Amino acid sequence: MIAELCERQSAAYLRVAALAPALEMDVRAAAGRVEIEVGNAGYLPTYILDSAKKLALDARVFVEVEASGGCSIDARDARLEVGHLEGWGRGLYAEFIFYLQSRGSVSRRTVSLPVRGSGRLRVRAKGLRVGEVVKEIAVEA
Repeated sequence: MIAELCERQSAAYLRVAALAPALEMDVRAAAGRVEIEVGNAGYLPTYILDSAKKLALDARVFVEVEASGGCSIDARDARLEVGHLEGWGRGLYAEFIFYLQSRGSVSRRTVSLPVRGSGRLRVRAKGLRVGEVVKEIAVEA
């Protein structure tokens, strides 16, 4: 009886964990600019609950960029706001129960910044509630 209860409880926790927001990022550099596309591949939005948007905590998603090895960026571009990203879920009041996969591009945003010289960029997308994703790319002048 205890084993069955523990199995059901752990299965419930795993189902809830599977709903969590999940950041993903794609970084491209060309012609003196870097484009950073940040997305949420999770079911829930990055703010988790609508009521959490009203809290004083700064839980939006930001991109931080560090240049090294000869390339440089403007100091104002070192931290850029992406904002909150919606998840792919529509929740209880979905209009079409057989098509719950997409609401368009509300789950992705692209930020762009100029870069000078050649070297390496370390790009970090992070949010208070969703963790962080880090990528490094080489930049050619």
